[in-house]
Amino acid sequence: MNTVYNEIKEFLKDPIKNREAFFNNSSITWIDWREYDEDIIGYFNGLLAHEDIIELETKEIDLGRGIDLILKKDNKVLTIPYEDDETDRDITIKTLDEFISPKYQIRLFSESLGDDTLAFTVLNSNEWKELENEFGKEKLEFFFTPVSQFKGIFNMSMEEVMKIYTEREVLRDKIFKNN
Repeated sequence: MNTVYNEIKEFLKDPIKNREAFFNNSSITWIDWREYDEDIIGYFNGLLAHEDIIELETKEIDLGRGIDLILKKDNKVLTIPYEDDETDRDITIKTLDEFISPKYQIRLFSESLGDDTLAFTVLNSNEWKELENEFGKEKLEFFFTPVSQFKGIFNMSMEEVMKIYTEREVLRDKIFKNN
């Protein structure tokens, strides 16, 4: 198993005790709302196996956003589907998640939700399944939520964040009561 898998597994064994240490380890990549979208691809490439690294082509265009970002791997090519006027971190991350699927899956480390810098990680889909089998889907997704479940993660209003936070508090009590 890879290092990221082992670090996530160790965190899930005792999330309260391991929370602070996990925030500071190499299993997650921190993405700020100001990051360049092309850099985001590089951050996730740093979590993928060498043979699975995604090639990124940046192409200048005449639209307001100024660039197209094109993902390439083997015979697969995909232009990230941005709006005409700007790139968007949410679209970048979700498109990359779809591009590396089904082999890998990107998840938000949900403990970072509400900050202006969010923590993400990526694992082989089989490893996510093993963690789900060991710790339960509810607990795993409480801490590591598939990015496909969010809309506008970098543009959430405080009201949306507070709603999720309140729901998480109720769920946190339920999860830890069962452990």
